[in-house]
Amino acid sequence: MSMRKRRMALNADTKESRKKNLKFFSGPIVFAALLSVIILGSIELIATIRSYALSLAEFHALQHEKTLLDAHRNNLINNINRWNDKAYVATRARYRLGFVFPGEQAVRVEHPEAVTGKVLNEFADSNSNSKLHTQLPWYSDLSYALHKADKPDNLTIQSYDKTIDSTVTRTND
Repeated sequence: MSMRKRRMALNADTKESRKKNLKFFSGPIVFAALLSVIILGSIELIATIRSYALSLAEFHALQHEKTLLDAHRNNLINNINRWNDKAYVATRARYRLGFVFPGEQAVRVEHPEAVTGKVLNEFADSNSNSKLHTQLPWYSDLSYALHKADKPDNLTIQSYDKTIDSTVTRTND
């Protein structure tokens, strides 16, 4: 019988400890613990997804930059290959240096803007000041220079251009 009493006492202790364990694993403590685990897991998951998205965006930006650099490289290689063609070299020499073939007559206008009133060279097209003001013929510039020489620096001078038929206002720069 002692064995039986011992078993019953053991069963009673296990039932009591189970009740204590069940009481400990239920209620607001367990809810708070589970909630904190879920929140920490969500934060880690969001941080991981964010770093993945940033890495993916950086990867796509680098791919785009690589594509642009490849296109620029191909353009430079094409420019180098063009200079191997004798016809291209002759064309560029005629345009840039004014070379002519034997038997041709070369005519070069030193200042075409004096004839046309418009600036034709590439430097003046890229210059922002020349886009704002039209180039005047040489006689209007001469008239302006004479008026400017007689006036103080802080006055505005107006001249009338008969070829363009408009009033141009110039100020001292």
